[in-house]
Amino acid sequence: MIATATCEIRELLKDNNTEFGKLESASLRLHKFVCLDKNDDSRKAKEIDAVCKLINKSVKKSSVSDWSLPKGVTKSGKTIVLKLEGRLALHLAGGVLENAGMSIHPHFNCPWMPGSGVKGVARHAAWCRWQESQSKEGAFNLAWVFGYPTGDKKLNEFLKDNDWKYDAWAGTISFLPAFPIKNDFKAMVDIATSHHPDYYSVPSATAYDSENPKPLPFPVIEAGSSFQFTIRPVRKNGLPEGTPSAEKLLDLAEEFLKEGMTLYGAGAKTAAGYGWFSEDKELSEKIANEQKEREEVAKKKKEEEQKAKAEADAIAKMSPLERKVNELSKLSDDDFKRKINEIEGADELVKKAIIICLQRDKKHIWDADKKAKPKKMKPYARAEKIRKTADELGEVLK
Repeated sequence: MIATATCEIRELLKDNNTEFGKLESASLRLHKFVCLDKNDDSRKAKEIDAVCKLINKSVKKSSVSDWSLPKGVTKSGKTIVLKLEGRLALHLAGGVLENAGMSIHPHFNCPWMPGSGVKGVARHAAWCRWQESQSKEGAFNLAWVFGYPTGDKKLNEFLKDNDWKYDAWAGTISFLPAFPIKNDFKAMVDIATSHHPDYYSVPSATAYDSENPKPLPFPVIEAGSSFQFTIRPVRKNGLPEGTPSAEKLLDLAEEFLKEGMTLYGAGAKTAAGYGWFSEDKELSEKIANEQKEREEVAKKKKEEEQKAKAEADAIAKMSPLERKVNELSKLSDDDFKRKINEIEGADELVKKAIIICLQRDKKHIWDADKKAKPKKMKPYARAEKIRKTADELGEVLK
């Protein structure tokens, strides 16, 4: 048996004589530290199983918030929830083990789909749609969303022949990494069996039934998990004249993404039913509503902050008397009446401010108190204090 690590690393990570037993990162275990044995055909399956156990063990300790995209990142974009209907075999060609790689996040031990892969699936759907229609609209939509040159010589020539005027055009939509929306995913070992290994490995005209089948293990994510896909415009403003709006481009990208994932699938072995998704409309709508609520709360908070800043700036420019009037006018009626009761002991600035308030925002208090009869002791007493103070200041209260 050969381990893909130095003796020091092997000793450091060994646990109860188990190679790499202390290693917690499934990504590191799969892509860097494995045990190989050309004389043991079951070794590969054991290594993949060890990786799957690390992933499944971490699920119990992890939280979706560990790997969820920051809320600000999804702002101004769209979130689509798609449910995995077939097992997902992603990035099989990566790693040390042949055809047994897996896309595992290096920090969170969860499966994930890099944005480049998500974009590739969506672009393939857009390309297939154009191939079927051979329409100018389909070609332009693909170029608007994903960029030009397109990587397809025939499509590039078609665009040029139909008045595409740009020599180079950057894609207008960002496709962000996709992550599980819940920590309910499960990694497992799947098997693809070659019934004629000799026929495929050594050129031969005949495949004999006497050959021994050879199981080929590879890691997958079991069907049933839902993934969150996020797209957002690269820029909302400043697009050249004649270009579709950012909202229109975002809608097109959403269509291509859904079509790609539900019709063509992601990852390896899609022709055999792996990697295809269905749309979870209810959950997508729920997340969209939550995002809308967050945006409304953020907008309201920003407006309140702007209002508070404008008010603070206005107050800063006021004279001391205007500032005091502004302060007193915001008091409740009961608190303002208490200020009136204490007016005799107040300084001249406060007295002037109270009288001004009684001529403006608090005029209704003066209108009620000035009509009070002596038997209404409190209102009558307030009215007398107000008249006395107004006379001292040379103010006339109507």
